[in-house]
Amino acid sequence: MHQAPRSRRQTVVVLLAMTLLALNLRPFVTGLGVVIDDVERDLPLGPGTVGFLTALPPLAFAAAGLLGPRLVRSLGLRACAVGATLLVGGALVLRSMASDAWLFLLAAALVPCGAAVGNVILPAVAKAYFPDRVATVGSAGTAMIVVGGAAGAALTVPLAEATGSWRVAIGAWAVLGVLAAVAWMFVPAPRGPVALPDATAGTGWGDVARSPVAWILAAFFAVQSAGAYVLMGWLAVLFQDAGISAAAAGGYVATWSAMGVPVGMALPFVLGRWGVTVHVPYVLAVLSVAGWLGLGLAPDTLPWLSCIVLGAGGAAFGWSLVMVAERAVSVEDTALLSGFVQSLGYLLAATGPLLFRLGHDLTGDWTVPTLVMAGVAALLAPLGAAAVRAKPFSRA
Repeated sequence: MHQAPRSRRQTVVVLLAMTLLALNLRPFVTGLGVVIDDVERDLPLGPGTVGFLTALPPLAFAAAGLLGPRLVRSLGLRACAVGATLLVGGALVLRSMASDAWLFLLAAALVPCGAAVGNVILPAVAKAYFPDRVATVGSAGTAMIVVGGAAGAALTVPLAEATGSWRVAIGAWAVLGVLAAVAWMFVPAPRGPVALPDATAGTGWGDVARSPVAWILAAFFAVQSAGAYVLMGWLAVLFQDAGISAAAAGGYVATWSAMGVPVGMALPFVLGRWGVTVHVPYVLAVLSVAGWLGLGLAPDTLPWLSCIVLGAGGAAFGWSLVMVAERAVSVEDTALLSGFVQSLGYLLAATGPLLFRLGHDLTGDWTVPTLVMAGVAALLAPLGAAAVRAKPFSRA
């Protein structure tokens, strides 16, 4: 069984390294989103290429769900953490310096690969170093991911305005990667092997693919993730096209992202009161639909309210992870179900940012694609209700 670090100093080092790792996992998306118009103009990039940029993170996260655990087993937790953060930092520098569209795309593809490995590492860190406080430490790590995303949205435009360059602004986030890599070099080795379930091991993948609840939860996860990555990639542009300044647009994106902290803290209390019932997904659907309608029909009227409502609806992410645990019979079944749901869900979600941009290019504005996203968000209700009522997954 893993034990906590032996000294207070080691505990602080691990927590610092974990915090810095978490802070690296979203600014590369939200920071790029608020200056994407400048990037598209200066390189230049075609509309399809820009849409592909916003689809890269969920594609990388889908692959990480399958390959990440094996990578950690082969190289070790600390080596993967150092490598992942250095990859994020180095690729961010390369992305900011690229004058060629293809080099920019290569760097943009490498950044989420490092971040995807970081996504796999975070829960493993909690289990390996804080076995008696997994939930608390894991929740803190998730909160830091949200903080990083909000910071990327809020600070990138001011950085660009202060330096006169969007390149400096998006490249500056590489500092977090370097700091995280240095911190991980001082992290003590865990006392024992890191237990990471492999969703593709043995016959488990085929077993979970035959379970109806796995497909239902994967569809739910895909719907909520597609909405999140559309917002990360295009919300700032939508606001700017509505006449809102770039700095204010970044602030609104940060507001939406930062809502993940209080919502994440409130979700356990809500579930404790209501339990696993159909009420929660229906409420999440109503919030998400209302937020999308606000953006589609009146983006320049109370934009902060639309962002707050959409942020509250973002609790669908946490609810989907809870349902994975609820709809599986054993720990092993939970690992298999989680790997299937997240890998397939992220893969499907990658189409969201692409189709959202395509809708804009076909119609000439953001109204139609935004209203379509409201319709997609409405699917959270029936899918969530079906997941609640579905037979749990078990290989027994």
